Formats: sequence, structure tokens, C-alpha cells
Amino acid sequence: MKNKKIAFIHIPKTGGRSLDSLIWNTYKNKNDSFLYSFFGRDKSNGANQRGMSERYENRPDIIEIIKNDDHFKESSFITGHFSYSVLALFDEYKFDVCTMLREPISRVISNIYQYTNHFPKEKIWKFGGNVVPKKGTNEYWSEIYKILNESETIRGLCPHENMMLRDGMVHMIGGTNLATYTKDAPLDKALSNAESVSFSIFEDYNNTARQMLESVGIYDVDFSQNSLGDGNPNKNAKHFNYGCPDNVISLIESMNKSDIIFYDTIVNNMK
Repeated sequence: MKNKKIAFIHIPKTGGRSLDSLIWNTYKNKNDSFLYSFFGRDKSNGANQRGMSERYENRPDIIEIIKNDDHFKESSFITGHFSYSVLALFDEYKFDVCTMLREPISRVISNIYQYTNHFPKEKIWKFGGNVVPKKGTNEYWSEIYKILNESETIRGLCPHENMMLRDGMVHMIGGTNLATYTKDAPLDKALSNAESVSFSIFEDYNNTARQMLESVGIYDVDFSQNSLGDGNPNKNAKHFNYGCPDNVISLIESMNKSDIIFYDTIVNNMK
């Protein structure tokens, strides 16, 4: 019989880091090996960080390092930016899979903001490798619209980062290999895999995350610590999409048709 673990597929910009913190704060004093984070947000204090998502499927040596890690062997809950297919590389285990979804347009806008960084010494802002006006200004969004329209992939972004702008949730639940960019989002596969995944929804974070964890056998996470101030990712997200104008929203919608179908299907199934 295979050993069981819980796998949380952390889709970017869905509040996964807050969930990691809730799990870690719950278990760190009673079982500090419970959580294994591919970001190192656990007892390893960063040592478990295995680099970019691209490395998991194309680097068997990294998978072997993880498999032989005593912390990984002892863990019950693993989390990271990996797609559904990565779990098949750990065929010694049976995984109860869970994840959190977010309304697709807001999620992508948040990703665009994440991929836009300020370089104070050079006094510039960059979206990926593209110099852009100051983040959040009308000029910024005009340039973002131009960049997204001109190229399917954004210069300076990793393959998985580019896929997160175009049907990223379907790519991750559908099991796309994140090491190589593809525009073909496997909607049918994602819907099929969804039958064996427990879901939570960013827009109803505490309620659905609690239900998701209970469905995989975790009952003792205190969500009261996630209800006020900076601890509540849904509250933090009430930024009115950073002033993103209608033309950019429409463009993002056209880039994420499969994610919209997938999100609406899962939300309706949860009602």
C-alpha cells in the first residue's frame, strides 16, 4: 500500500502563501515536519527551495533529492507551484490533491502586477524584460496592452510565468509540463482531473479553504488568524484591479477563455 500525502497545487496569486502560513503556524510546534514547501516556507527556513517550476519535470536529479529528503519523507502536506502531472513523479505515494482557484481576470491582473518590478538604481520599471512606465498609471496600462497584444510570450518571463497569463489554472490542473511554454491549455484534462481534486475559492477564502482542508483530513487549522488586516488575502485583493482599464480587461478575458470556463464550472459545482 502506498503512503499517503496531501498535495496543495499552489496556483500563483490565489492566496497560497497565506494557506502555507496557516498550515505552518498550526503544526510547527507539534509536528514541524508536517509541511513540506517547495518554496522553503517550512522548518527548512528556505533550504527546501528547489528553484523555478520549470525544473521539477525536466530535472530527475532534483526529484531524487526531494524523494530522499528525510523532511519530505516525514511530511504529510506538500505545497508548491507544480502542475498536476508532477505528482506522478512521486509514484511511491498516493496524493489527496487540493488547490485554490481565483476569478481568472483578477488573478491575471495580479500576476501582471507581480511581474512588474521597480529598479531604483536605474530609475526604471520593467514588466518582464520590457521597460514600462510607473506601475498603475494610465501610461503603464497602455504599455501593458501593447506588450500583451504584440507577443504571445513576454520577453524576460519564464515559461511557466508566461503560461500563468494565459489559462494558467487550466495548465496547472490539466498537468501541463511547465518547463516549456505552450498556448494549448488542456481544458478537458483539467475538468477530468478536477474530479479527484478538492477545491477552495479565493473569493470565499476562509469558508472554502476550511472545507477543502477538512475534505483531506485536516480539521485543526485556526482560520481566525486569517480574518483581519493583512492576514486576509481576499481583503488585500480589494484593489479594484489596480485601475486596470476596460480594454486591458477585455484582452485578458480573450486570453483566458479556458480558465473562465473552468473556474465557472468548479464554482457552480461547489454550490
